[in-house]
Amino acid sequence: MSMKNVICAIVLSVVFNCAERGIVAAGPLELHNFFSDGERSAVKQGKILTRVYLKGSGVDGGKKPARPFAVPVTRYTSGITGWEMIAEEKAYIPSFPGKLPLYISLLAYSRYSGMKYYSVTDRTMQPFILSAFTVVSPGSEAAVRDSRPGAIAPSRTGYFRVRDNRLGWLTFRGELYHSDGVFIAKNYTMTPVTRYGVKVSAKGEYRMITFLFPEGSRGYYLYSVHALRIRSTVMLKSGFLSGESFANRIRACTVHTAKLFGVNWRGKIVAAR
Repeated sequence: MSMKNVICAIVLSVVFNCAERGIVAAGPLELHNFFSDGERSAVKQGKILTRVYLKGSGVDGGKKPARPFAVPVTRYTSGITGWEMIAEEKAYIPSFPGKLPLYISLLAYSRYSGMKYYSVTDRTMQPFILSAFTVVSPGSEAAVRDSRPGAIAPSRTGYFRVRDNRLGWLTFRGELYHSDGVFIAKNYTMTPVTRYGVKVSAKGEYRMITFLFPEGSRGYYLYSVHALRIRSTVMLKSGFLSGESFANRIRACTVHTAKLFGVNWRGKIVAAR
């Protein structure tokens, strides 16, 4: 084998290995990789598109069982392929606040406090996030003021704690990026997720990632994905976890994001019943 062929073989091996592991190179984020033409039209008409894969069950628009689906492969979404729960939501927010105020609001983790969602179990609106605040480090439990930077940085990292109505206290690492006009908010757990004393996932295995694509000065396309590893077979088979519940959780987050834009979507808070 010639030296040229050896080099080509090595390069191809690296590429395929990275693809299998969900590792991708940084590159421009293109809206068409996240929304089809039909989806762009639908969300511009005010629809919110939701689908959930939960191993063993799931919802698609809240109406039928869902099959595993592919999430756009980016440096921000890498590593979640094959996870037991994937929830995805697409929307269009018809508002265009100043970029710096929007950037600051995305760092205002304390504003998660008081979020509500529709509980399928209780068949009514319930508190989702009982408490939320910024902390200085993963091991800290003391609340500090939310960051208010004076300028937009390409990337920024912080930490925050939330008291989830079902999962209890969780500490998250929050990463906020701004690339080619697109805002990317990536939050993931720094602590394990438990339910009824059973370990559901390990550190870093509950992720919430949101992309905000500007459309001129008219509004933003929102693409959001929540991903959770569920390492407990008992939890998967017990019925304590449901695709409808995860659909309503991601919807609550979308409604919260719209609120940061000054848009009231309380009438769209229910994704599945």
